[in-house]
Amino acid sequence: SLREAAVPTRDAAMPALRTLAEATGETAHLSHLVAGRLQTLAYAYSARHAMTVRMEDADFLPFHATASGLVVLAWLPQAMSETILAAPLPQLTGETGTDADAIRSRLPAIRARGHAETESTFEPGVHGIALPLFDAQMACTGSIAVATPATRMTPEQRRLTLEQLSLAAIEITRTWGGRLPPGLDTLWRNAA
Repeated sequence: SLREAAVPTRDAAMPALRTLAEATGETAHLSHLVAGRLQTLAYAYSARHAMTVRMEDADFLPFHATASGLVVLAWLPQAMSETILAAPLPQLTGETGTDADAIRSRLPAIRARGHAETESTFEPGVHGIALPLFDAQMACTGSIAVATPATRMTPEQRRLTLEQLSLAAIEITRTWGGRLPPGLDTLWRNAA
């Protein structure tokens, strides 16, 4: 299966993923672009809180409704993102954006910021922040994200999450033999 083929990739990323979950006190998850879909590759939970965002049922993440999906869309070649946005975009919660033009218009700002953020667009009450991951040709291959109950997403938690996500994204991209596009690490440092 595709998931079994990704085991070495997943295993190489697990130390950074576990560190991210512990440092933020929240759920960290990793997704990988597979045949035009965004597959959940791995996740790690923090033991800090009884209430946590669970990932067991999220095999594939919808591009239009998750921070992971939006950040990948923002970094994909335009032809690929257009193919994804041409497909039906189901309304998953009251906050899910389903208008392809509106989503398309958000992508340049997501790319310029270097991260995507969503709240209650995939699951009510969940705040997501995601950063892109890259291969050796600097092509986006997936994302690393933190999912937090929205009630815990304070400005301080957001700053900490962005800081820790950037460390994890740099580490995982390098572990996978990838390279960040020029200036992206600086952008991430300044965002945190």
